[in-house]
Amino acid sequence: MKSKVQFALVVLFTTSVVFAKESKDIYELGFEDLTKIIVTSPSKREETIAEAPSVVTVVTAKEIELFGALDLQEVLERILGVQSHNDRGNGRTFLGIRSDSPKPYDNQHVLMLLNGTAFNRDSYNEGIWTQAGLVGIPVQMVERIEVIRGPGSVLHGSKAFQGVINIVTKKAIKDEVSATYGYGSWNTDIGEAYLTINEGELQIDFGLTYVHTDGWDLKTNGTTSTLSADVHEKNYGILTTLNYRNFNAQVWYATTDQFTTRPSSPPNQTNPAEGLTKNEHYFVDLGYKHSFTEEWTLKTKASIGGHRTDHVVFPEVLEVDYETDDSQFEINLEGATSEKGNLLIGGVVNYISGKIPGGTFLNKPRWNDTWYSFYSQFDYQLNDSLKIVAGGQYNNTDIADIFVPRLGLIVNFTPEWGMKLLYGEAFRAPSIAEKEINVRPVLIGNSSLDFELIKTYDLQFFYNTDKLQSSLTFFQNDQEDLIIRDRSGPITQFQNRDELTIRGIEFESKYAFSQGWFFSGGITYQENHDGNGLDDFTLNPDLEAKLGIYYNSTKFSFGIFDSFTSAYKDIEIREPGNANVNPNSNDYHDISANLRIKLHEILNWSSEQKLELDFHVTNLLDDDIFRPTVGGAVQGLNTHATDGGSFYSVKLKYSF
Repeated sequence: MKSKVQFALVVLFTTSVVFAKESKDIYELGFEDLTKIIVTSPSKREETIAEAPSVVTVVTAKEIELFGALDLQEVLERILGVQSHNDRGNGRTFLGIRSDSPKPYDNQHVLMLLNGTAFNRDSYNEGIWTQAGLVGIPVQMVERIEVIRGPGSVLHGSKAFQGVINIVTKKAIKDEVSATYGYGSWNTDIGEAYLTINEGELQIDFGLTYVHTDGWDLKTNGTTSTLSADVHEKNYGILTTLNYRNFNAQVWYATTDQFTTRPSSPPNQTNPAEGLTKNEHYFVDLGYKHSFTEEWTLKTKASIGGHRTDHVVFPEVLEVDYETDDSQFEINLEGATSEKGNLLIGGVVNYISGKIPGGTFLNKPRWNDTWYSFYSQFDYQLNDSLKIVAGGQYNNTDIADIFVPRLGLIVNFTPEWGMKLLYGEAFRAPSIAEKEINVRPVLIGNSSLDFELIKTYDLQFFYNTDKLQSSLTFFQNDQEDLIIRDRSGPITQFQNRDELTIRGIEFESKYAFSQGWFFSGGITYQENHDGNGLDDFTLNPDLEAKLGIYYNSTKFSFGIFDSFTSAYKDIEIREPGNANVNPNSNDYHDISANLRIKLHEILNWSSEQKLELDFHVTNLLDDDIFRPTVGGAVQGLNTHATDGGSFYSVKLKYSF
């Protein structure tokens, strides 16, 4: 199977390159020159995808608009190598990259940035409640999403482990107001508003989003009973960004109230029960940059992020209620050391603080601490075709000191063809919950926990023109000292115990045809084993394919996207003895389609006004999707339902 997949990827790569040479005329209906798309997260400065010392994918605002999306979670699920695991059991969605082990109740290995600043990292649990970040950022404000598949700790610190997602928002280019209202399946209300102000050197963007839904009818079996309930949600988000000369600011607030499936109260915890999780997040970020010369720029940034969570563990028995307020100050200096060299040096001070109201389930009900880190990266263009990159980050924390390096070699054989050979390490620090939780006789923390570590090797071949991006990547990552819930003793306790190796191959391509057609897609194959040689330890599918095509004309656009996933592995591989009460996981196609009718063009309105009607559907084939219960809320079962079938919505947007 592996050799067949590798052969297919090579054929696809070669075919797309040949086909690209036959096409003509790209610059229609807002298509971008694909070689000029800029990323900032790999090196904390602007560079093209080909120049970046990372394996990175970019989704632009144009793609988001034409493929359609209810929220950012749907957008991310269409990106190759990104897995979204929502078991409905924790009021949060676990984001995995490159088939990482899905453990949504514990560690998170994907760092999310908002305009380059981390916003989903909190000291209580390292930010495992990601849902507000996925549903609380107005999609209409997004300029692009940069996804790094691979380590990012050298520049971004803890949790930039298996990947980094940077959400870059728009900057107002003119005064504009837009409002959107939509309605969908399961009595779902959708609202969006967007306001921009451009007054010379001052740009202000304001966005609002909300989704209320009664939710799909969940039916999932336990060992002796069945839970039937509506998967209801209430989600709000407000984001404001401001840019004035060299100063910038962003303020974000989001709240989510979500249905959860929880284990019934002890001792019968193999039956599901209905729970509720409430999350409230805020984030404030201020930045300033000063250019000493054309080559050298100093940047400073101060931010604070807060989390308020009320999470039902056992209905009517135990709730987790916590508050965190974590702040960060960063300063860096970046510039050219010569015509061929660039240097980045910087430092970060992290102040973490929080509390458990009532202090009933932590050894340390209040906490505060300060961490320091220093980083540097240097790249040098040896000749016209060869660039080397080297960097590292040193961290001084309350646990221990740690240093992680990065090395890279980027070769350009021709202006179109190139190769990246990359090595990087990353880490994740244990959270306060993992160190200090004390819920006897269920779970206790471990104050002696060490960092989780990962070492990643990437070999990528790429071919880029103004119409085409194609890449073929081979990767391997080796994880060690992974923090798990060790159930071997009389009481479950956190321990640094697991090891994991994941290796795979990724092919992806974007191609802009003439006459308004655009293709985006890719395929990846992976295999994994733990430190004991147990194959398929993560239970993730071997094969994943994501293929989309859209057509954009002056009066309408239509996009269709298919996310294919082969079957998840059987839970018995990792946890023998589970009750076989639900259907097993199968291959499935999650097909979405989006039709946008530009009514203002049909009605011949002035160019200052726009009226658009969107029809959107997800899970078009109405597949039932079941996934293994590893990491889920209700243990001891083979699978749980994660999707309610087809979802239809219609939205009307007016802007002027």
